[in-house]
Amino acid sequence: MPLARPGRRLLTCAAMTAASLGLSAQSEPATKKSSESDAIVMSTFEVSTERDVGYFSAETTAGTRTSKPLVELPGTVSIINEAMIKDLKIDRLADALNYGTAGVTSLDIIQDDFSIRGYRESNRFRDGVSQSGFFNNQLYDIERIEVLKGPVALSFGSGTILGGAVNMIAKAPSATPVREVDVSIGGNSFVRGTVNVSDALTDDKNVRYRVTAGAQNDDRWKEMERDNNIFFGSGVDFDFGNSTVSLYGYHYETDSYIYFNDFLTSQTPAAGILEFNDNSTESFSTARGKDVYYDSTDDYFKASMATQLNDDLSFKVLYRYQGLKDRRRIIRGISLDADGYTLNRQDIPFAIDGDTSTVQADLNYLLNFAGMTHDITVGVDYTHSFSRQGLVVLPVDPIDTRNPDFSSDDNLPMGDAIPAFTSDNANYSDVTSYYVSDYLSFFEDKLTLVGGIRWVDVITSRKNRINGDITREETPTQSAPRYGAVYQPTKNTSVYLVHSETVASSNGLNQRGELLPDSVGEMDEIGIKAFDIKLLGGQLFSSVAYFDMAKTNVRVILPDIDPQTGFSIITTTTGDTSKGFEFELGYRAEVGPGQVDLIATHYNAETRNADGLRVPFAPDDVSSLLLKYSWSEGALDGLAIGLGGYFESTKLASTSQTLILDYGNTYDAFVNYSWNDWRFSLNLNNMSDNRYVARYAAPGLIQGSEPRTVRLNVGYSW
Repeated sequence: MPLARPGRRLLTCAAMTAASLGLSAQSEPATKKSSESDAIVMSTFEVSTERDVGYFSAETTAGTRTSKPLVELPGTVSIINEAMIKDLKIDRLADALNYGTAGVTSLDIIQDDFSIRGYRESNRFRDGVSQSGFFNNQLYDIERIEVLKGPVALSFGSGTILGGAVNMIAKAPSATPVREVDVSIGGNSFVRGTVNVSDALTDDKNVRYRVTAGAQNDDRWKEMERDNNIFFGSGVDFDFGNSTVSLYGYHYETDSYIYFNDFLTSQTPAAGILEFNDNSTESFSTARGKDVYYDSTDDYFKASMATQLNDDLSFKVLYRYQGLKDRRRIIRGISLDADGYTLNRQDIPFAIDGDTSTVQADLNYLLNFAGMTHDITVGVDYTHSFSRQGLVVLPVDPIDTRNPDFSSDDNLPMGDAIPAFTSDNANYSDVTSYYVSDYLSFFEDKLTLVGGIRWVDVITSRKNRINGDITREETPTQSAPRYGAVYQPTKNTSVYLVHSETVASSNGLNQRGELLPDSVGEMDEIGIKAFDIKLLGGQLFSSVAYFDMAKTNVRVILPDIDPQTGFSIITTTTGDTSKGFEFELGYRAEVGPGQVDLIATHYNAETRNADGLRVPFAPDDVSSLLLKYSWSEGALDGLAIGLGGYFESTKLASTSQTLILDYGNTYDAFVNYSWNDWRFSLNLNNMSDNRYVARYAAPGLIQGSEPRTVRLNVGYSW
């Protein structure tokens, strides 16, 4: 008789715990400091940066739960490392993906919402665990960003993702002293400061800490907008013989308002590229700043232990908690009268709460047998989450956008006078998954066969907090396989092919809280990789991939507004496919008194629905180029200049085949100068001040692009 789900879960956890306890006495210290080199030996679950070169990183844990060189993985992983983040002075996650990764586009500036290989993926991860939040993730304590293309079930435990996932990696405590302060200033009263301190607390460096604090004030360019936040994070690593225990956490608060604050030329948009109304300028606002807010509080705690049981066996267990409280009041345009200037508005008080607890356990074993090596990993994930969303849509007087008069907004209900929510739902879910994967290498490790599968059990329930109705659903066990092969003619080059799938899972709820149909996805990919190849006096880094992806019941947002909720209608299409190729190419060489760093990306694919028509938000072509020259000797020693260009082809603004978004070209530049312990930089983003419609929801509800920004940064280390 098959075990019931709770029995299977307990058996899996018990087996892994017994293995870790029973074998711990056989171990050699894996995370212990070497007395001769004063270096920390890395755990198999940690990434080493020793082989990183400039903008190019060698290792990742994104392809599996253990650290592996990129060239050994059957699939595409792009890494935005600390060198690029510092040069471009990247503050937000969405701004980090223009360069260094192909086929990833940001859908809006309100929150982290991406299109990856043509599929909308609003999930993002932190240290390999799903990260909730309806805001732009700040990078105060982030060291690198990894983008894994294709299904990610084996790596991150999320079986529903097809396009790919974005994973933020936090800075680890350092065994050597790090003391840094950075201050940036810019237009619209922009001030941002970060302090990062890290060191060993003991002479043997077995206890290490990191403290990061940051704050930002940004009044932006529209009267009603602001982007203010504070951050405090810390981490401690403890080495106990063969084990390392890590405790990380942060507290983040925003006091902000960033939303759709522009509108179109008419109440019925004409076919073609969407354009701003003459009255929808960079300074236009749909309300007063004092009447709106978009505030969040995010608390995060992670505890983990990694143990090297012996030379071939390692174990890791992790617990992560995230608590989210989000309160906002949105006053937005929605439709335009026939006169072309009277904007009808909505007032929407909003509440979001969330709590998520996650446990992960992973066991890795290296088995050498008959000239072959098995790199076997098994693990289990369990996540319990609660989320609540409530809102009410209130009437608010229209405005004449030629000369806005907001005096009637003095009568808006405030505080306890705000009517009760008309939509208020709480969702609970318990997701248990377990997996096994094997990297089987032979022919002196030149050929590797890869196979793995994750099984997923989901129990969900939903409570209507207005009428008390409760619904509960327990889905049958779903599975997501992944298999492929990697051939390495040399240590730094490889050819691979891979097939991977998603689980058959629900698309969630529509705008009225009704279940959407299940969705299934799969991907075939073939590619070539090269890392640190000596060529023409320099070093070459490249990745080229062809992919063929398909997904049924794709979740889409229609341009129509649901009169009952006031939000865009959410539904599903029959299915989408995405076929094409992408490449990422880097080069570094000594030239004259310094060196050149170049990184270029290109993506070309057709994402089409079942009828062969284009799908929303999916451009066919995306390209980027970042070029940097650094002086390392002579009078200009310490100076670096960089120039970047980003191009995105047109894409559909909605399911309508006639409404087009045209991003065009944007250009960025930077100048850095280092002198002793000081660092100075000037960064210019969107130098040509290209203004375009970035997102469309309704004729009176669109989002404009970010204008040109100029910022000066000063940093000091001691």
